[in-house]
Amino acid sequence: LKEMGMEVYDQTRIDPGSPWDEAVRRMILQADAVVGIVGDAEISPFVNDELRAAAAAVKPSVVLVSRENNGAGLPENIQLLKVDMGNLEIQKIAELLKPW
Repeated sequence: LKEMGMEVYDQTRIDPGSPWDEAVRRMILQADAVVGIVGDAEISPFVNDELRAAAAAVKPSVVLVSRENNGAGLPENIQLLKVDMGNLEIQKIAELLKPW
């Protein structure tokens, strides 16, 4: 996504020792859109909280979910995209984000 000219906010931008929740919420508020990633396992409560924060901030959100995951427990109003985690189609993801 960075190579396509998009600015990416992720956990690498959080300074060690900084309050994680506050830092993530600030990044969500600064973002034009939010992309979440959920693997084969059940959705993490942390990812769920982050997606709810994005929805509360009225941020367009896309969640990449492995084909094996049914997406149960994800917040409403979140666009779900089933993907092969071993072969992510970055161009397709970028196309979903272009309107924002």
